[in-house]
Amino acid sequence: MKTLTTIALALMMMPLTVSAAKAKKKQTVKKITAIETVTKMNDEYQANHKPEVGTDAGNAAYFAANMEAYRLTGNARYLEYCDKWARHNKWNGPMEAYLDLYELNPDAYKIASVMSDENKSLPVLAKLYKATRCKKYLERIIAEYRQADVFTLVRTLDALPDDAPQRGDIANRVKADVTAAPTLYTLLWTVNRGLLDKAKYADIIEQMWSKRDNEPASILAACEKVRYDDSTLVSQRSLTVEVKNPTGTQRQQVVELCAADICKRLGISGGRQFVVKNSIGNEIPSQLTHDGKILVEIAVAPSSSATITIATGLPKSYVNTCYGRMYPERVDDIAWENDRGAYRCYGPALQASGEQAFGNDVWVKNTPDLVVESRYHNELVNKLSYHVDRGYGLDCYKVGPTLGCGTPAIIEGDNIRFPYCWTAYEILDNGPLRFTVRLDYGANGEHRIMSLDKGSNFNKMTVWYDAITTPVDVASGVVIHTEDTESVVLGKDYVQYADPTDNPKAQNFQIYVAAIFPDGVDATRKVMYQNPVRGNAGHALGIKKGLQPNEKFTYYFGSSWSKYDCRNQKEWQMRIDNFKLALAQPLEIIL
Repeated sequence: MKTLTTIALALMMMPLTVSAAKAKKKQTVKKITAIETVTKMNDEYQANHKPEVGTDAGNAAYFAANMEAYRLTGNARYLEYCDKWARHNKWNGPMEAYLDLYELNPDAYKIASVMSDENKSLPVLAKLYKATRCKKYLERIIAEYRQADVFTLVRTLDALPDDAPQRGDIANRVKADVTAAPTLYTLLWTVNRGLLDKAKYADIIEQMWSKRDNEPASILAACEKVRYDDSTLVSQRSLTVEVKNPTGTQRQQVVELCAADICKRLGISGGRQFVVKNSIGNEIPSQLTHDGKILVEIAVAPSSSATITIATGLPKSYVNTCYGRMYPERVDDIAWENDRGAYRCYGPALQASGEQAFGNDVWVKNTPDLVVESRYHNELVNKLSYHVDRGYGLDCYKVGPTLGCGTPAIIEGDNIRFPYCWTAYEILDNGPLRFTVRLDYGANGEHRIMSLDKGSNFNKMTVWYDAITTPVDVASGVVIHTEDTESVVLGKDYVQYADPTDNPKAQNFQIYVAAIFPDGVDATRKVMYQNPVRGNAGHALGIKKGLQPNEKFTYYFGSSWSKYDCRNQKEWQMRIDNFKLALAQPLEIIL
């Protein structure tokens, strides 16, 4: 009887033991990394605060920290959030973050207020000196730094160029002050730059880290904790990447590397903690993308190879070659550009106005510099129309109720079901080497992802429909205008056209446009109107039949200008042929 009782008690205890084990397992919380902490803190802040706030000290501190989070992670949302804040405040006030934005997209109006305001902090003076190399800013720093607190000195030193006079004196002052009264951010920053011994301060850093708060300084500290944990700045590791050109043609283009693979080989947890150098040892721009790629632009001779070195370190901030944003001040346009050309598509405010503009617009330019933001600024603030060429290009491409350049649409026979304007957007990548945006449309559950790389005349477009229930035919191409209906070329897997502009007699130049379908289409053909609409005679289209629900259709569209990089339509054809060759025979990456 005693044995049976013992067994019964044991059986009664078993479920409790299993349940207790499960409960204990559920209580085990995965320790998040420092880089995950940066993202968590900044995402939570932005989820609970709109960027349309003033420029008081608290907001100024947060947006400066936000830009440091952007510098580390490359998250395009952080950049856009700060840009919205700056534009809300009309770039007024001596803000650190304005100078961070200016460094990426240097338009003079962005720092005019900073330069004229006499109430500049030392970090602002340091960033102004870095941007302008004007000695008066450095002289003020030298005159005032002895009265500054250690946090201000660290922020100043972080911004000062390495060759700035007095940098060594300020560093010695920082070292002494941090030793006497350390804070988490100042201690991490100082240790990471090799001014204090890492081993000596390891315990106090971990104690401070465990007690951190959610203030902006803690976001700065979290960024430095990433570099501290990975020993990014004090212990250099490197690897060599070989890029082979399988073709007999000179290649210069942006290539993609797997970020997870590179980070693993370098022993870093993620983020922009690496420096890329070319074969002669010069640092070159790189970009970390939303989908886990590292982008690098590389030149490779015909049937040859080139090497780059990737090493742990703190990369420079480079001026963007590719950039775009949404322009609420201009009926919700989304406009983007690279060093070859510029484009825009239209948003809900334009649709609400009743204006019909369905397709992608083309803006021509003859400079590798960014021009779109300044064109909008001149148009809306200075009342200087961007439809007039002021020496670096203009908007003279007619879109209206057409597909413009490269817009996708469902087609039924010869009837194009024109999409209207986007209903939601998300900028996924924003320079320096690639711009990517996702656009959602109400009709048929249409979604698009578009990207544009440095040096390319062609945008990549992926479109799919998740609200259709049966297969549909999808078309894309370019509008044909009444002034010239003959300069159209229909290839097996592309269409191209020499557009005469909105005023051929006055302009006397051409805009070359094309859509390329590397995976093939069922047909390419001209679809012309019986009665032209507002100067639009029809379209040159590539048509893919039977696109399934949620099936993705990828193709490319783009442009060139006869006053810039393609002087005539024959050169444009060569550009198309070379682009197709590059897609068919990609550069080979060897780690």
